[in-house]
Amino acid sequence: MFISSLGVIDWVLVVLYLVATVFLGVWGVRRRGGESFLLADRDLGMLAGVATISASKIGSGLLLAYVGYVYLWGIGAVWFIVGLAVGYAVFLFFASKLKRRADEKGYYTLSDYFLDRFGRKARTASAALVLIGYYLVLLIQLIGGAKILAELSGWGYEISLVVIAAVITTYVVAGGFRSVVRTDVIQYFSLMIILVVLAVVLGTSFEYEEQMWNVFAAGGKDIVSFFLMGCLFPFFLAELWQRVYACKNQKVVRNSLLASSGLYVALGILLTALALVIHAQIPDADPDMALVVGLQKLLPVGLVGLAMIAFFAAIVSSADTYLFTVTSVLLQDLLDVGRVGSVDEERLKNRFRWALAVNMLACTVVALFIPVLVKATILYVAFGVVVAVGVLASWFRKGLSEHALIGGFVVGVLALIVVAITKGVEPALAMASLGGSIVGQLLGGIVGMVMRQRKVGER
Repeated sequence: MFISSLGVIDWVLVVLYLVATVFLGVWGVRRRGGESFLLADRDLGMLAGVATISASKIGSGLLLAYVGYVYLWGIGAVWFIVGLAVGYAVFLFFASKLKRRADEKGYYTLSDYFLDRFGRKARTASAALVLIGYYLVLLIQLIGGAKILAELSGWGYEISLVVIAAVITTYVVAGGFRSVVRTDVIQYFSLMIILVVLAVVLGTSFEYEEQMWNVFAAGGKDIVSFFLMGCLFPFFLAELWQRVYACKNQKVVRNSLLASSGLYVALGILLTALALVIHAQIPDADPDMALVVGLQKLLPVGLVGLAMIAFFAAIVSSADTYLFTVTSVLLQDLLDVGRVGSVDEERLKNRFRWALAVNMLACTVVALFIPVLVKATILYVAFGVVVAVGVLASWFRKGLSEHALIGGFVVGVLALIVVAITKGVEPALAMASLGGSIVGQLLGGIVGMVMRQRKVGER
């Protein structure tokens, strides 16, 4: 027998939201062509750009994992948000050039950038890293969503996981990238309105805890790690790059990034406050589920349903994005069978639909056996840092060689694996990725120079 904490009003709100999400995602998209399915015809305007960039960044990683960080380390976790603000300010300059180049060369994925700059080996290496990272982050969304639904509905983790996977797969398989963007717009603005309401209600339960307000309590190593993860975040977000490609022009890219970054920082501050309130009221909760348990126990009937919709809005809008990103990387970068012009458009869309369904099924099966969250998020960011260092090096070092780039990828991954095994999966793992990547680039550069000298000598 299932035991649910939701009342009738809560269930009505949740069911209406799920039905509306599927309808909006499926409606009117089957008649569109391959470019629409892959990148929404590259014509996103300001509203869609802000909503989809913002929504794609807000999922289990922010809602559950970030709140878990605050729950464990107090307000010191806000260094991630500070770093994020710095990272997006830098990325804004890079994105303008990236959009111009993407329009000229017809980029579809992050790894197309490396293909254009360094060749196929660099594309394959970066795509492999992105694929691993995004399988991890898709798992994070599914695990987080299933834990939330199981906690609130009483259905159990397994049934909740299948329900979420089925909803997402239905409309993404039907409409592709355009469906992802369309649902992002509705989900993001729903999320923001609901979270503001929840913050106002929970604000009445605020209690000051001195130890939670020490901004340096996390310690120097973790503070640097949080700040570093935030700074590098935009440079490995493959879904963010796709949205840059999909925007109508450079002005839309710039304005969308500025607006979404401001909103993201505001949301981070809001979630920090919610986490502090929940810790004061429920100090012994599981950090992975602190936000869910807190809202479940502290909110009245009706608002619990709104909270659940907020979670779904965030997790679904991120999970569908990551599912599409994983499939794009697999088909377009690694298998090279998913680009407009390679086959007729219907065949292209069918390939994507099958791959989307198979990827979701695979991640759902894995999520049944690995229900972890906070550590999986750290691991995903650590892989992303390796990619981000490669992006930044290619931007600032005009003469960066393919050997140096790939050397950074290889040594960066080896460093994070060794540290994860020997020291555990902690925020400082990002520093290992950074250090390993820099050392790898230096070693790769030396190897490349030696190989070039040998070739010259042979001639």
